[in-house]
This record gives sequence, structure tokens and C-alpha cells, in this order.
Amino acid sequence: MNHKNYKNSPLNEVVFEIKLETASSDVIESLSEICKSLETDYPICKKKYLSEFSLNFENEISLPSTETKQSLEGFFLSSEDEKSVLHLMRDGFAVSVLKPYTGWDHAFPSFLKYWNIYLNKVTPRYINRIAVRSINVIPNVSSRDIQAYLSIGETDNLTGSRLLGFFDKRIFSLDNEAQFQAVITKTSNERNGDEDLSDIILDIDVSNIVQREYDSASIKSIFASIRSHKNQVFESIITDKSRSLFN
Repeated sequence: MNHKNYKNSPLNEVVFEIKLETASSDVIESLSEICKSLETDYPICKKKYLSEFSLNFENEISLPSTETKQSLEGFFLSSEDEKSVLHLMRDGFAVSVLKPYTGWDHAFPSFLKYWNIYLNKVTPRYINRIAVRSINVIPNVSSRDIQAYLSIGETDNLTGSRLLGFFDKRIFSLDNEAQFQAVITKTSNERNGDEDLSDIILDIDVSNIVQREYDSASIKSIFASIRSHKNQVFESIITDKSRSLFN
């Protein structure tokens, strides 16, 4: 399914992501080298730490002692305008593209460019998850009129879908083998202090979660399927009234 090129795109952010189990040693050192090589395009570098907390019980009477450990898990690299962010992690790679989103045909080749740079330093043993997350905003919606903009309660338009969650967060299986799934989260932000008007945020995460050995051709094919599923899901949960805002 081809995505409609809306004049006023609702997309606020798109994230391309690959999660993996690495066969490389010294991953953090390799990621640090990537950071240095990309300083021109991505001059802002932030470290990502994983914090672990533990409680140690010496006996039944005294209070437990606490211990905190931090490990460096990767880096966030931002372009100077902070419209593009690379996620260089021990367990994967992602690119976040912020508004204005210029379209899949521009953003996906850019993702592949930096993914290949990541691959030059990090060798995947297995790919665990391939995903595209799109965050869409429907602006200025009255709380009394939300159902006129969304058909998120309907599942028939999603072929082979299965509802597993609840209203504000729904999980759908998108194929008979359950290799592709969509997680749809609906939230809202009050607009300019007006209790009646809000921006509706549709966070759509479409993923393939089958563990596999790395193969560049299959990666591209899976992303193409995800793109098709993502577009189908989005068009299935909005109404013509929403589309009129985007055209």
C-alpha cells in the first residue's frame, strides 16, 4: 500500500530501528570511533548509561544496603539543528528523523547509509527486531469530537489483525504467522490551556520480531513490508475528517 503524500503531513517523528545481538568485542570502543568519524554531520554527542540498582540484605534486623552500577550502553548523536538523531547502542542502531519529515525515499536511504557505517564496526550475530515507529499529530481536536477523527476502535480494516490490548494502547498481529505486529498508542496534549481542544498523538510502532541471521537483502525486504503495514494501519485508523486536515 502506497502512503499518501499529504500536503500538511501529520508526521512529527519517524524512527528506523534494528535491534541485534552482537558478535563483536569492545563494542563501546567501536561506537566511540563512529562518533568521532561523524563529528561533522553530528556534532552533538550524548552518552547513554544503563543504571542497575541492587539491595543487599545482611540480616533480618538491619536495613538493606543499596548499590548502584552504571554501564555505558551507547551514544546519541544529533545534527546541529537536532532534526536527526543517531542511536548507536550495544544492542542496536536507530535513526530518529524529526519534523519536517521529507519522505521515506529520502529518509530510508539515509538510514541505510549510517547503518552500513555501524556495520563496519559492529558485527551482528543475530537480528532480533526490525521496526519503524511513526508519531503522528492530529491538531486542535475537541474532546467532544474525537471519534469523528479516529476509527481506532475498529479492527476489521486491518487484515488478519487481532486485538490484544485496550483502547489507548492496542497491539495487532498483522500477518497469519505473527511475524509483524503493530502497537498503536493514542495520547493527547492539551492545547494552549484550552481544556476542550487538544492535539491527538498517534504513536504507531510496526515491527518484525523474528530472530534471524543478518542478511542485507532480507533487511531491505522486511523494511519494505513494514512500510506497507505502517501505511495500512495509519489509513485504517483515521477518518476522512482527519485527512481533510492533512490535505
